[in-house]
Amino acid sequence: MKSVLMMCYNNGFLPHIENPKELFPDNPYPNSNKRQRGKRPFSKPEYRRLNTAIRKEICHILEGNSALNSYETSVCLLAIAIRTGSNPTPLLELPADCLVPHPLKEDRMILVTFKRRGANTHLTSLKKTEELVLMKPIQFDVMEIIQLIISRNRDVRQKYSDPNLLFVFESSVSYNNAPSALCSVMLNRMYKKLVERNSFLVDDDGNPLTVNISRIRKTFANRIYELSGGDPLVAAKYGHHSVRTANKHYWEPPADAERNFRMMGEIRVKDILESNEKRQESPTPIALCADTTNGHLAPQNGNHCTEILACFRCKSFVVTKDDLHKLFSFYWAIIEDRNITNAKSWKRHFRHIREIIDNDIAQQFNAKEISRIKKNAKLKRHPYWKDLTMLRMGK
Repeated sequence: MKSVLMMCYNNGFLPHIENPKELFPDNPYPNSNKRQRGKRPFSKPEYRRLNTAIRKEICHILEGNSALNSYETSVCLLAIAIRTGSNPTPLLELPADCLVPHPLKEDRMILVTFKRRGANTHLTSLKKTEELVLMKPIQFDVMEIIQLIISRNRDVRQKYSDPNLLFVFESSVSYNNAPSALCSVMLNRMYKKLVERNSFLVDDDGNPLTVNISRIRKTFANRIYELSGGDPLVAAKYGHHSVRTANKHYWEPPADAERNFRMMGEIRVKDILESNEKRQESPTPIALCADTTNGHLAPQNGNHCTEILACFRCKSFVVTKDDLHKLFSFYWAIIEDRNITNAKSWKRHFRHIREIIDNDIAQQFNAKEISRIKKNAKLKRHPYWKDLTMLRMGK
């Protein structure tokens, strides 16, 4: 309906519409795509069982020489999907001339598929054998499977309305045994038949396995991600989608990811505790110092560092929650000192310290906690920082 109305608008049949966006709201059905969640990828045991079933069915197909029926054609399409990871619609719409010679390698050919939504042509390199009888079903050689469909169903395709469509079979239920083409509804019915014919096709919970092209594509994407060593660019390239799409809809963490993450957290906590035990932080008039004798700006001659103002540019400077009252007492002391000190001198010595405390240190703690401590420090100063007298005595 939207396409029809847009065509009417473009041809001037809707003169009362000034803006085509007025024809439809931006999103008439928000979150409609979230009502039903897609199936998850196959686990490795499930995927192995599915491969075994497909190998068995392909062997049965090779034993015959008659035209392929709907079930056999569906099994061949499933085998191609396992090897290429293509979307279901491009596979169903494969033409009979989808194979073209490889421009560089004589033992390979190119599988050409077309994706309507993105209007993109995808190229997949395939390896070929010398003869069809040398086909190895265990490897699901896509080129040999396609050539098998072409040769066995050649006469059937000539009777179909689109003789160049690959997945055409002679239907036994349609009128006068007229040829038919595979569709998504038929695929679901044929894959249920596949599960019924192979009783070992069960999921990890022992229930009948749900087989569809989308699950195979997700499994393919996760397998490529695993083989690439976790490289998102490589995995997305071979899946013919963006990294964002792959991360949102395809990739899933492995089964042991949660256990490994928990173990990593335990190890990290242990390392932090051990490092805190080894690190003897020393208190300073402002906060703490990791090493007052050999730290970043320490004199490193055996004497302790006494440069209080240098703490704010020292890598050994440490501020914990317990030090915030003392730190903000110093903060208010330098703020009040601005009224009694030469403005130029105050800017040179103290303005950058105030900005560091506000923009860097305070941002590392809870905002409400910082606000409370800051107010308390203004009302009840730490004895050391009622004013900057102690700082000037040190100088």
